[in-house]
Amino acid sequence: MARNIQPSNFYHELSHSNALKATTTFSTTGGWQDAMSSSPELPPALRPQSNKRKRTASFSDRNSYRSTSVGSINPRSHSPSTVRQLSIAGVPIEEDDPARHISHFPHRGLPRHGTVADGEESEWTDAIEASHGERKKKAKSKPREALTGHNAVLLRLIYENLDRGDIEAANRFYGHLLQLRDRGRPISVRQHNLWAIGAEILMREGERPAGTHEAGDESAKETQASRRRWGRAANMAKVRAYYDTLIREFPFDYRKPEMTSAVDFWLALINCEFYNTYTEQVHALERLELSDSLGEDDESLNEHKSEQGQDESLLEDKRARQTLRRKEDLRKRTFAAMDGLAAKMDELMSEPPYSKHDEFKRLRAMISLYIADLMIPHTVEWEAEMRSAETKKTREQDFARDLLQKVKRNGGVLDRATMDFVDPDGEMEEPAPMFSSLPIRGI
Repeated sequence: MARNIQPSNFYHELSHSNALKATTTFSTTGGWQDAMSSSPELPPALRPQSNKRKRTASFSDRNSYRSTSVGSINPRSHSPSTVRQLSIAGVPIEEDDPARHISHFPHRGLPRHGTVADGEESEWTDAIEASHGERKKKAKSKPREALTGHNAVLLRLIYENLDRGDIEAANRFYGHLLQLRDRGRPISVRQHNLWAIGAEILMREGERPAGTHEAGDESAKETQASRRRWGRAANMAKVRAYYDTLIREFPFDYRKPEMTSAVDFWLALINCEFYNTYTEQVHALERLELSDSLGEDDESLNEHKSEQGQDESLLEDKRARQTLRRKEDLRKRTFAAMDGLAAKMDELMSEPPYSKHDEFKRLRAMISLYIADLMIPHTVEWEAEMRSAETKKTREQDFARDLLQKVKRNGGVLDRATMDFVDPDGEMEEPAPMFSSLPIRGI
């Protein structure tokens, strides 16, 4: 028989049964709140409220929910973080992850035509990397802005006066240019090759424009007697002091190796010293040859000529020995100057960055070849002296050959005459290609 329950009794029995369930759950789980919250019969208003805050759904969560709720259920088994990234980037989760084909995705976007197809993966990646490399190259080799306005006019006037040989006017314009400002900033001598212009003005100080020499001018006679040279030997002290100041003021910075620094100044100074020493020796030899052809003798030879009479054979022998003695003295002075320059370069190249610089190696090799030629004396008293000189000459030539071979292996370009000296048989192997990211392997 069905049990007849009144409405009031029904609610009483329902509350009694819920209390029994809550007691049982309390005894098993140890908490009445869990029991009451797990009871499905209680209305939401009667359930106990938790003290924990619920995080509101973010934009990425809503997009993630939309992308996963529509269509298939993550067929490629992407991780939740990948799903969120794909939803933000607008890529359906049914497609492959673009990060496998595009580096730095999603920070680097997709191509304009949409996702990357299988046949376009390598092409798109190569294009991205090429454009990235070009941007880095352009940023690194960004050309300096040219001078404008009055500064550009002064710079052009300096070059024009240097070409005409008017050093005084070029020096005057150069001083005005250094006192001005370019775009609100002071002009630095390291920009626009101003440091090289200053060195040329110092080296050529005292020159006159072509065609302004007087008829009895001694300098004009000296110019006609010998070949024209660049600059004057008397100005080398000023040029040396000028470069020493630049070397101290602008040392080499490893963080900015492309900037003009002491490396460039040392290279220019040593080249000037080398050129001046070689040119002075050549001009001195030309003057000796000219004096011999004109029959100019020193005082001792003239006294001997007046005492002995007109013995031409004896005078010729005395004149020849006198010329050889002068050439030998000139050789010794030149050798001492070049030996000091070589010692300075050896000390400089004992440390980087000079030890790794190909132009320093090339210049040191040229100095060794010049020293090798200066090893042979004009006059010797013993045969052993000549053999010792030949041995030293061979040693210097071998040292120069080793340096030039290093330059060639590092990818340097040598002229034909130098290559004939370095590799006369043509058996030297071509340098292997080096990766640009590992420049140290080319050293």
